[in-house]
Amino acid sequence: MNKKLERYRQLRDKKKARLEKAQKDMDRLEQMVQDEENTQIVAAVRSYSLTPEELEAFLKER
Repeated sequence: MNKKLERYRQLRDKKKARLEKAQKDMDRLEQMVQDEENTQIVAAVRSYSLTPEELEAFLKER
């Protein structure tokens, strides 16, 4: 087989693997950001010491 073509295919496969890894890393980071945001939201809501019913009423007022 043509060595140049084989080299291009190997390079393509290597770059594709890097892209897939980068996408997995990005997905993991996005999940970490969302988890931290959710943690902060829950902490803020809990600081009001409201029952679930009171929280619902409070949110409906807004």
